[in-house]
Amino acid sequence: MLLMMTFFLIQGLVLFLLRQVFVSIDLYTDELSILLLLLNTLFFLFVIRGEAKSKKEFMILLSAYLIRIGALIWDVYGRDVFILPSSGIDTEVFHRYGVLFSEGADINRGGVYFRIVGIIYRLFGIQRVTAQYFNVLLSMFSIFLVKKTLVDLELSKRTRDLSLVLLSFLPFYIIMSSILLRESVIIFLITLSLYHFIKWWKTANLLNFTVAIICPLIAALFHSGSMAPTVAYVLVYLFYSPRDKQYKFTLKSIVTAGIFFGSFLVIDQLFGAGMFRQFDRINSVDDIVSVTVRGAAGYLRWMEATGTMGMIVFSPIRMFYFIASPLPWYWRGPTDIFSFFGSSAFYLSSYYLLFRTLRNKKKLNVQLLAALLMIALFATFMFAWGVNNAGTALRHRDKFIAIFVVAFAVGLESLRCNKREKTSSKEIL
Repeated sequence: MLLMMTFFLIQGLVLFLLRQVFVSIDLYTDELSILLLLLNTLFFLFVIRGEAKSKKEFMILLSAYLIRIGALIWDVYGRDVFILPSSGIDTEVFHRYGVLFSEGADINRGGVYFRIVGIIYRLFGIQRVTAQYFNVLLSMFSIFLVKKTLVDLELSKRTRDLSLVLLSFLPFYIIMSSILLRESVIIFLITLSLYHFIKWWKTANLLNFTVAIICPLIAALFHSGSMAPTVAYVLVYLFYSPRDKQYKFTLKSIVTAGIFFGSFLVIDQLFGAGMFRQFDRINSVDDIVSVTVRGAAGYLRWMEATGTMGMIVFSPIRMFYFIASPLPWYWRGPTDIFSFFGSSAFYLSSYYLLFRTLRNKKKLNVQLLAALLMIALFATFMFAWGVNNAGTALRHRDKFIAIFVVAFAVGLESLRCNKREKTSSKEIL
């Protein structure tokens, strides 16, 4: 991954220097975009070859990459025929702000992502293909990290392959990987955090845990809700001892968790304006539960919640709608049906596996499943009250797709092991 990103940046620096000497290069941005795309694709084939541990993995990863390149090319050059879901106003805003930033404009809105787009434009020229290719790279890096995480968890090859196929070919995630939105950056950071969280879970290495809680805080610079895993990780740390492989409440864990929360408050004072800008208007519980539903894809228009009791009563409903939308009774056409089966069905399946597996305390990896459930529920809760539109829900829940894929894989493995044990017991009898 580091090699590929270094190669990408070197190209940007070389092209930046060439553009200072040969100004006319900017007249051929489309041709240059395609040339760079082909060059990077050839190089990335070697990266995939190094990541893949079998011919099957190589074909899955290669197909995942090529289908994202296809979605990227369609989004840039096929928009007049059909605009991909979620590629609309927001993508155009990021592009416009990126252009302005690359030209030196002083912009005080739009968050951090448009600055990344602007830097890419400053290096490569105003090439939308290159900026979106950066997102494709990050999405592929996320797939690599999930693959490594599943290996670290020592899951069976069958489960790993199925999970890899899911992550690689979930239709809506393919789109989110290829268009000009900040989701790919956030997904990568949260996936990296989960990778280090699992490392800590297996080895008790405090450095891994520190990286795990820092990554979502960096992601919060792009969207405040992305910090949800950090809080969940610290709560898990408070109650779980990876050395003893059991949940236990110790003085050491309390002190260490207190240090992490104290550090969090310091970070809030230093960078809070950037990390928590989405929470600026929240001064009470009523500010959270007073939801205004906008757009044709809005849901739960009838819901009127007030105070803490309203939040407690209606949270499960809002969390379900956030995970499952667009639900069948809100379908408006083929796009909603595609979104449900290309996204919602997966998240519902992941939660189903989590709850079903945790019903039996003797099942494999039950402690890890409990931790993953806590992380997933906290992330879902964080966004459930801030989102009231199916299109927005589709985008925001994909921020945590790595958590749900790993939960799906661990849950599936546990159920399979339990089924094998029951079959073996019957054969003995």
